[in-house]
Amino acid sequence: MGAGHPKPRVFSYNVVFEPGATQEDVLQFSGIKRLIEMAVEGFSTTAFCYGQTGSGKTHTLTGPPGLVSSLTNVTPNNDCVPLFLADI
Repeated sequence: MGAGHPKPRVFSYNVVFEPGATQEDVLQFSGIKRLIEMAVEGFSTTAFCYGQTGSGKTHTLTGPPGLVSSLTNVTPNNDCVPLFLADI
């Protein structure tokens, strides 16, 4: 590239989900399940979710408010962290 033009940057992603992906798909295929397992084992972990504001990133990980504190009705339609916690 010429002077004054920034060098193009290349980004890669581990996984991209279609709009029809289920919460179980995200848990099983994103790597988040292993990150949560590692956190339980005492390791520091980070799940970086990228997307448009209001697209549901936080909801995908934690579910609706209060769900994690009341894991009595966890179903496959719930979100990643509650699904994992119900599994252990």
